[in-house]
Amino acid sequence: MLQNSMKQFEQLIATGEGYQLEFNEIIELFQSEGLIKFDRLEHQRADFLSGFDRFAYYNFLTKAKISNQIEPEQLLKNLGCLTANNRFTNAGVLFR
Repeated sequence: MLQNSMKQFEQLIATGEGYQLEFNEIIELFQSEGLIKFDRLEHQRADFLSGFDRFAYYNFLTKAKISNQIEPEQLLKNLGCLTANNRFTNAGVLFR
């Protein structure tokens, strides 16, 4: 795995060694540079239709003093807890 990855990545590009980054290394690179936040990543096993917990959602609305006039899907998308294809982000699993 890449540690202090941006410098190593730049070195790999500059030398043209042909090293192909693994998916996890790419994610680590972007996370280390602050380009991707863990809580914004899509959770691989959590989708809205099969895992939505209405009790947790309404409990959150009450504590945050948020009106329930917006549909849950839209509000969760606005908060960055649900992706465009209705999968929870890592932050969104709190509503599961």
